[in-house]
Amino acid sequence: MDGLLFACGVRINEQRLLADPAASMCFDCQRREEGEMLCRTL
Repeated sequence: MDGLLFACGVRINEQRLLADPAASMCFDCQRREEGEMLCRTL
């Protein structure tokens, strides 16, 4: 698992990958994207 990165360049935590194999964003990017989606729906 060493060396895997999200598109933003953040290293993928092995435990995160085991919990969510389809994870495509780090937590910060995911939080930012959710905030942007919320703003678009309001």
